[in-house]
Amino acid sequence: MTEVFLTIANAETLKKESSYEDELGSTLSMPSHIAVLDDNDIYIRDNNGVYRFNPSSKVLTFIEGSVRANKTTMAVANGKVFAAQSNKLIVIESNKSSISKEIPVSGDISGVIPSSDGNIWLACSASGEEPAKIIKLDAQSYSMQENSIENETAAKILNGGWNATPYITAKGDTLYMGGGSKPMPVYRHVFSQKKTEFMGDMAEGLDHVQTLYNCIAVHPITGEVYANIISSYSLDPENKICVFDFNNDKLALKANYKGYTECPAGVFFTYNFE
Repeated sequence: MTEVFLTIANAETLKKESSYEDELGSTLSMPSHIAVLDDNDIYIRDNNGVYRFNPSSKVLTFIEGSVRANKTTMAVANGKVFAAQSNKLIVIESNKSSISKEIPVSGDISGVIPSSDGNIWLACSASGEEPAKIIKLDAQSYSMQENSIENETAAKILNGGWNATPYITAKGDTLYMGGGSKPMPVYRHVFSQKKTEFMGDMAEGLDHVQTLYNCIAVHPITGEVYANIISSYSLDPENKICVFDFNNDKLALKANYKGYTECPAGVFFTYNFE
């Protein structure tokens, strides 16, 4: 049996404060993502769906209606957890053992992230006559503003794939999408302007690169875009953490850290959890 641990660490020092194994291991099947509402409301997504774990009581409860939640990050806004489930967004409220709401969208959801103003960004694939979209969801009323992504390559990125991280990343009103194998295009979408533009190719000027591993992430303070780029799917020391900025509105490589990652899970910033 695969060992399953949940570790709680101090956010400043990263020192372990507590850890749980026996309470989880016999129930969870390949857990992949967590979201936290408070000290006793921890939500864990696995191959079955989403579970709520209470560290005080050490009780693990399956959230009814969350079966086959997507293997991607969940987002917290307005005191609720938002998770993707194919072409639906499901809402989970504190201390509830079943989902509170299902919100259908036109295509499969390829990303759920919190916005800087306390709401939710969604990315969804094209479906039938409906184009790929980026959606701003009000976390309280569930009303939606939808922007169609007409650029063919950017829309293809939003169609998603195997990655376990969202296919969009945001700083304020500006969202970024990054491609996979060479070439590795980056697109920027300014939501208020309904404007999508090509920023550059991450692979340009880099040696020994094969693919972007998981998705890009924008630093919520600096606006720099981070990417884990690998040269192969083996444990290869040429794997890179690349940092890009946008001098003159064009993608520019700022830093290239080699040999620090093996099968990187993605890039995450503590500022997004404050």
